[in-house]
Amino acid sequence: MPNYNKAILMGRLTRDPDFRITPSGQPKANTAVAVNHDWIDQQAGEKRSTVCFIDIEATGRNAEVLNECFEKGSPIYVEGHLRYWKWKKGNGNIRSKHDLIIESLHFS
Repeated sequence: MPNYNKAILMGRLTRDPDFRITPSGQPKANTAVAVNHDWIDQQAGEKRSTVCFIDIEATGRNAEVLNECFEKGSPIYVEGHLRYWKWKKGNGNIRSKHDLIIESLHFS
C-alpha cells in the first residue's frame, strides 16, 4: 500500500516568522497559521465558527520568503507534509504534536 502525506492550508499567520540560520548554514523559519472553519448549525439555525492553529516550518528559500514577505496577520496559502514529533519535558512528561513542513507557499 503506498503512503501519501500532503496538506494544504489557507489562513492567517498568528505571529511574525521566527527566522534564523542553522549551524549548518540553512535558513529556517517557524510560525503558525490560524485556519477558520465556519458553518451553519442546522438545528439552531445559527452561524458557528471554530479555529485551528497549526505550527509551520520552512527551510531554504521558502524560509527567506516567509521572513521577508509575511508578518503576523498576513493571509497565506501553504502546501506541505505533516510531521509528528515528541519530546520529554524537564519534569519527565512526554509531549507531542503535529506541524506542517512547508514545501510551497503563496500569498492568498
